[in-house]
Amino acid sequence: MKRTLASLALTFFVGGSMLVGCGSDGTETTGGGTPTKPIALENLSQELAQSYCELAFSCCTSMEQTELFDGFPTVPKTVEECSTTFKEFYDMFVLGGFKASVDAGRLKYDGALAAKCLATTDGQCSSLNSEGISTGGESCDAVFVGLVPDGGECGGSNDCAVAGSWCSMAPGGMLGKCQPEAKEGESCAETDCADGLVCDFGAMTEICIKPLADGQMCSSDLVCVSEVCDLASGLCVPKKAVGESCSGFYHCKDSYCDFSTSLCTAKKDDGAACMSFDECKSDECTADKCGSSAQICDGI
Repeated sequence: MKRTLASLALTFFVGGSMLVGCGSDGTETTGGGTPTKPIALENLSQELAQSYCELAFSCCTSMEQTELFDGFPTVPKTVEECSTTFKEFYDMFVLGGFKASVDAGRLKYDGALAAKCLATTDGQCSSLNSEGISTGGESCDAVFVGLVPDGGECGGSNDCAVAGSWCSMAPGGMLGKCQPEAKEGESCAETDCADGLVCDFGAMTEICIKPLADGQMCSSDLVCVSEVCDLASGLCVPKKAVGESCSGFYHCKDSYCDFSTSLCTAKKDDGAACMSFDECKSDECTADKCGSSAQICDGI
C-alpha cells in the first residue's frame, strides 16, 4: 500500500493547531528546491523537521510562531531549536515503527523519492498548512510501500501491500495480520468497512451497509447519512435546528447539542466560556491562560 510523506504529518506532535493563513498570503520564499542525494531513513526525521521549521520561521510572524508551537514546554526561538525538538518527536513517536517494519522486510523505503518529494516543499510557504507540510505527486506516494500480502504479519496498516487492507492487531499482540476491508453485506465484527460503507452494529450479524437516507429504519446515529437516528420512530431524520431537542453530539445543524438542556444551541463567539470545541464557531476551545482550568473559545 502506498504511503506518502504526508502520513508523517508534523501536526501529530503539535499541542495547538496551525494558523489559517500562516504563510498563505500568496508569497513564497526562494522557489522550490531540487532533489540532491537520497535521504537515508535514519536521517529522514532530521530532514523533515528541518524543512518544516525553515518554513515556519520564514513564512510565519513571531505571533503566529508562538501559537504554532503552543503546547511545547519551551517555544523554539530559532530554526535550530525547532528542528531539534521536532526531530526528537519524530524519532520517538513515528519513525521508530517505520524503521522496524523496513528492517523486518514488511515495508520498503525509497530515499531518492523522499528527497525528490521533500524538495517540492523547499521555500514554498503554501506547503505549510493545517496538516503540517503538504506534499503530493507520484514521488511522495511511493516513499513508503507496504510489502505484506493479506494474511501476512504486520506491525501496522502501512505494512499492508493491498490497497484498502489494514492491519488487524490481536489484543496485547506485537504483530497483527493484513486483511481486506469488508464489502457491502460482509461482516464487520472483526474488520473495518470499505470506504463509503458503515458498520451496522445493531444488526445481529454486524454487517457493512451503505449509510441510510432520511426515513429509513436505523439502529444508531452512525448508520444514517445525517448522523441522526430518532429513537422514538427508529428512523433516520435530518439534523436539528437551533431550539430543537437533541441527544447526540452530531444531531445539530450549524449548532451544538447543549446536554444540560437537551437543545440545539447556537455556537459561541471567541472569548465565550466553553467545555468543548463543539460549542465554538472557531472549533477551538482552549485554556484561558497558562495553568488555568477555565476554557474559552479561541480562534487561532
